[in-house]
Amino acid sequence: MSRSKGKSLSGDEAGDSPKGNSPIPITSLNPGTSINSGAESKVDKRAKSGSKSVSNGVNEPDPDSGEKAKPRAKRKKSTSKKSSPEVSVGADSSDSSFESHRGWPIWVVPVPALLGLGLVLFFVWLGNQNPEFPPTAIPLVKIQISMPAWLDRPRFLEEVRYMGDLPVNIDPTHDDELFHLRAGLGKHPWVRSVEGIDFQGNILTARIQFRVPVLQVEVDPGQSPGGNTRLVDEAGVLLPVGDFPGMARLRGRVGPPKGAPGQLWGDRQVEGAAALAGWLSRQSPPVRPSIIDGVPGAWRMEVQGHPVFWGAGTETHTIAKLEARLAFLRLALESVSPGLSIDLSEK
Repeated sequence: MSRSKGKSLSGDEAGDSPKGNSPIPITSLNPGTSINSGAESKVDKRAKSGSKSVSNGVNEPDPDSGEKAKPRAKRKKSTSKKSSPEVSVGADSSDSSFESHRGWPIWVVPVPALLGLGLVLFFVWLGNQNPEFPPTAIPLVKIQISMPAWLDRPRFLEEVRYMGDLPVNIDPTHDDELFHLRAGLGKHPWVRSVEGIDFQGNILTARIQFRVPVLQVEVDPGQSPGGNTRLVDEAGVLLPVGDFPGMARLRGRVGPPKGAPGQLWGDRQVEGAAALAGWLSRQSPPVRPSIIDGVPGAWRMEVQGHPVFWGAGTETHTIAKLEARLAFLRLALESVSPGLSIDLSEK
């Protein structure tokens, strides 16, 4: 049987199409559609070409195959949402930062870093859990103290810790630790007395009476390890070295102190002059002599440029007699010409 030229091309002549399939007219192919190898099934060709249509739930038969139309099985509705196609912008998807974590939630990426930070914080917390720092412990440097202007609080507390052999932290719930703290504070040469220690609201407060320097004393060169000029308080107690300009000075040189800072000087002249200078400085308004000279019972001073013969001091006179003598001194300072001497020894 002869074939007409140009009408159709059978499957055998067009390629290795499966046997029994009807020839596909060349003119029915869309432009750009290629004829695939015979390994592809007829269903694949229909899916790729898109030339077959489905209507009313019936599969349309191939007109050349002679098959009858078969009812098409109804598809079950899928409850899953259609996934949107992946779109890559710019660089190739293989260069995307999400390529190495495909399929992993975004929050999974920083988990190792967070775990590492958590371990570091845990070990820091664990290091602070030691018997030397109980929950109620307070660092010694945080104790509240009303300090005088001439003392540095951190340095003072560090010296207290050294002198009293105190721990870095104080537990105020233990009476023995408060006892040792009070004893350590009392050992400092600037401390005259410890009035008490209070603990309220996680705040530890020490009430301290500090020694106040009132007199400078000069000693022979090389006889005092603290220098040629030393300080004493009103009781004649030797104080640490410091600079207090404008303070009363004991005229002349005396022997070196017999005790360490925080102890009495050990000289009657020094202790008597300090007692007189301290009493005058506590009056209102205070009287601050620039120089004190003499011996107990016969003190001389220089006040506002006036030589003053004071006589006996606190070692023999009562407070009432000293106050009466001070009233005469105030009147004389207002009426006597500058440079003239004032004699109060008989008052």
